[in-house]
Amino acid sequence: MIKIIKLLDKYIFYAIVFLFPLFLLPIFSNYFETAKLLLLVSGILLLSIVKIIGGLTDNSFRLSTSKIDIFIVIFSVVYIVSGLVISPNRLDAFFVPGTATFVVLSSLVYFFTTQLSEKDKKGLEFVLILSTLIAAGVQVASFVGLIQKNFSTFGNLITSFTYYAAILPIAFYKVFKKEKIVKNIFFGIASFIILVGTFISLYQILPGKNSVLKLPKLSTSWSIAIDTLKQSPLLGIGPANYLESYNKYRPIAANSDDTWTARFLVSSDTPLTILSEVGIIGLLAFLAIFYFSLRKLKLNNPIYVSLLIIFIISLILPLPVSAFPLMMLLFALNTMTHENVGNFSSKTPIIIISVPLALLIAFVSFFAFKYFYAEYTFSKVITEMSKGNGVKAYEEINKTININPYVDRYHLVSASIDTALAGSLAKIEKLTDEDKTTLTQLIQQAVEEGKAAVTLNSRSASNWENLGDIYNSITSFAKDADSFAIQAYSQAIYLDPINPTLRIKLGGIYYAQGKFADAAKVFELAVVAKPDFANAHYNLAMAYKEDKQLDKAKEQMNLTLSLLGKDSQDFETAKKELETIEGLTPPQPSSAPVIEPPIEVPATQ
Repeated sequence: MIKIIKLLDKYIFYAIVFLFPLFLLPIFSNYFETAKLLLLVSGILLLSIVKIIGGLTDNSFRLSTSKIDIFIVIFSVVYIVSGLVISPNRLDAFFVPGTATFVVLSSLVYFFTTQLSEKDKKGLEFVLILSTLIAAGVQVASFVGLIQKNFSTFGNLITSFTYYAAILPIAFYKVFKKEKIVKNIFFGIASFIILVGTFISLYQILPGKNSVLKLPKLSTSWSIAIDTLKQSPLLGIGPANYLESYNKYRPIAANSDDTWTARFLVSSDTPLTILSEVGIIGLLAFLAIFYFSLRKLKLNNPIYVSLLIIFIISLILPLPVSAFPLMMLLFALNTMTHENVGNFSSKTPIIIISVPLALLIAFVSFFAFKYFYAEYTFSKVITEMSKGNGVKAYEEINKTININPYVDRYHLVSASIDTALAGSLAKIEKLTDEDKTTLTQLIQQAVEEGKAAVTLNSRSASNWENLGDIYNSITSFAKDADSFAIQAYSQAIYLDPINPTLRIKLGGIYYAQGKFADAAKVFELAVVAKPDFANAHYNLAMAYKEDKQLDKAKEQMNLTLSLLGKDSQDFETAKKELETIEGLTPPQPSSAPVIEPPIEVPATQ
């Protein structure tokens, strides 16, 4: 029995490592990272159950330890504590996209690897090479057009580049070992294909390519990290919550970049991302792991070279969380371990240890099932929306929210579906009483869903912007909706202060209300935030015009013309000054009410 359990233990772990680079599931909206997270969660839980059974059967424990164990533990604990205490929505930290969970599970991969015998570790190296060879082969086939273009089993070019570059030395070194000629040929072929995959991944993220990598500038990332530390130096802004820091703390100079409309989820490199998300403690633990793993130069050791490559990549690029399991596994293969053995005369100590672990496994399994099942039904929502089937999408999103109501992304999509259905219904010329009732319900539900998203993450500028968009879209038939929209947009601006688009939306409401002086003040700040934004100057010119400040209106319109290409359609339109333009989207007054009396809608939070 003990022998069977040990074999299960080893081969389940081998299966996880082998499948991880290759695993994807089209049943999720994110085929790749969600599927890999599912594999890790289910695989680690299954492996933990096997280990518990093994301990109960053997009445003993064996634990291999190393000098970097403590730093691995600290690194994981920081992500857990920051996710629970700091993150505005814990589900974002642990499941959407699951940054903290990836880190914790990757740390468990480290500890499971350190428990393997030296012979089993060599077998694990072969498993790594074989799975990476298949993944690289698929990417090479995609690149040359044999299968779908630009396809990778990783779903992320940084992850694939990191994986291939890290495994390449392990495969390459084996080519020159005194093995059977067949093995040498295999490792030679594997090295070549993985090398080609490495260059393809790198080539595809270079400037000028469709899949070019877009990241914030180092200066921008550094500024954001420093301001984040002023707010929360020890635990950062929270795992998977970099966007909050980016919105709130990016310098105004970022608006002069070509990527000014982008909202980045990571920093320009890994250390700055870790520093921003989990603070000084997390970064020090991360650097300590690498320091104690790499301080003794061992270039004749391929695992050491692989870790050195990953460290260099991490200093240049932000490592996706899907690359962390490989990184932790290589740490384990590189470190020297000391085995501690304990034997018990009865099963009582093992039972005492096993019971809380079993309860933890049951707890995690329950919530993991709800999350992954909700993601499965959410993928159906996306499918129905792509088909233009709003009613079916409405049914599926309600089902998804019933399964897991704690994901703001679900509520945002639900609100957009409700708003779209309400807009379609409002276009009917003669509404019946039943139509009016349905329209009222859809509008109220859209607002409630928008508010639910804000409640789940009140520190998200996009959630407040979405709520403002909902109120703004129903001003023609909902009482006080414009006032509520002003409140929502104002909060979004507080969280994303240099976003000129938010100020244009807010100024547009004042413009529609006939408060042209207030609109002009808001548009002036939009111009300050991005002086080369033609839309901001145009809206300011229109507000000045309506406020009878004609000289200022002419000045702003001339600035608008100077920012537009003379061959553009907007250039000719802007020259007319007072006419509505197509493309610059000036503020528009709301249309006549559809429903009398106006619908009562809930206020903002």
